[in-house]
Amino acid sequence: MKFVNRLTMTRLFLAAVFLIFMSVKGIPFRRSSATVIFIAATIIDVFYENFIKKENKSNKLIILINSLVDKLLVTTALIFLVETNVIPSLVAIVVISIEFAIGGLVTIGTSDGLNLAKSTLEKVKTVFQMTAIITLLSKMSIEHSFHKLKEQLSDSFIGMVPNMILYLALIITVVYAVDYFLKNKKHIRTDI
Repeated sequence: MKFVNRLTMTRLFLAAVFLIFMSVKGIPFRRSSATVIFIAATIIDVFYENFIKKENKSNKLIILINSLVDKLLVTTALIFLVETNVIPSLVAIVVISIEFAIGGLVTIGTSDGLNLAKSTLEKVKTVFQMTAIITLLSKMSIEHSFHKLKEQLSDSFIGMVPNMILYLALIITVVYAVDYFLKNKKHIRTDI
C-alpha cells in the first residue's frame, strides 16, 4: 500500500475512533482523548497534503476518501459541540450545509466529467475550521477536567478566543461557498 493510501486509511481509522470517543459516554478522559485524536487526524492531513503536492501524484479514490474523512471529522465534531452546548446549532447547520452542498456539486461534476473551478479560499477555510474545532475541543476538555478553571476561562479573553475563531471560520466558510458557486455558476443549471 502506498504511503498516501496509508495516511488516508489512518485518518479514516482515527475518524472512526474520534466518533466513538465523542459518542460513548463513560469512557475515561473521552473529551481529552477525542481532542488528541482530532489533532492527530489534522496533522496527518497536513502530511498528506504536503506529500501529494511534493510528489504531484493523485489517486481519485484516495482524494475522495480523504475529502470524506475531512467532512466526517468536521461534522462529527460540530454535532458534538452543539450537543454539549459549546456552540450554537445555527453555526453547525451553516457549515455542514455548505460542506455537503459543495461536496454534492463536486461529486456530480466529477461524474459528469466537468472541470469545476476550485476556490482559492478552500485551504484557508479548512485551516480555520480545524483550528476552531481544535480550540473549542481543547477548551471544553480543560473546562471539564479542571472545573475551577471553567469560570476563569469563560470570563477571560483567552476563553473567548475559540469562539472568535469559530465565527471567523463561519464567515470564511460562507465567503468560500459564495466564491465557489460564483466560479462554477455556468455548471449549475437553474432550468430544472
